Amino acid sequence: MKRHKSTVTLDGSDFQVVAIHSSQAPYFVAWCLFDTFSLEFVCEKEPFTINLSKEKKSLHLEYFYKGSEQWPRMWLIQNQGTQGKLLTAKPSPDYLLMFEKDFGMLNFEHWLNKLKSSNRFELVYQMQDEHTSKWKWVSLLEHLIIEKE
Repeated sequence: MKRHKSTVTLDGSDFQVVAIHSSQAPYFVAWCLFDTFSLEFVCEKEPFTINLSKEKKSLHLEYFYKGSEQWPRMWLIQNQGTQGKLLTAKPSPDYLLMFEKDFGMLNFEHWLNKLKSSNRFELVYQMQDEHTSKWKWVSLLEHLIIEKE
């Protein structure tokens, strides 16, 4: 399987977002997702870069789901970057787990409850669409898709 960058431009309304509060390192959070759901997340070679202001260019770690076409595209993004946070609203999550919307992911509520009950994170909740639809920075994400050879 090869990974290719997609030409699709997404915005915040194209995602379901789970906020994760955890003091753990990003690689450990990715491992917890693998341990809980058998979903393998791989760290992007280059950090996700965003201009928080004219003077602040912030780098954020980004992991992508490396798996089958039976799951939506997913990203795990560290909120705190080198120069600031993507989301500063209170409470401010440490990680954003972003799912491509309208994929037909069955039983999202059950999946979210399993994540909440894993006891590996301080707090886990779904972010509401009225908040995520305003996010413009998601268009800068590395959009990776799996294609069969």
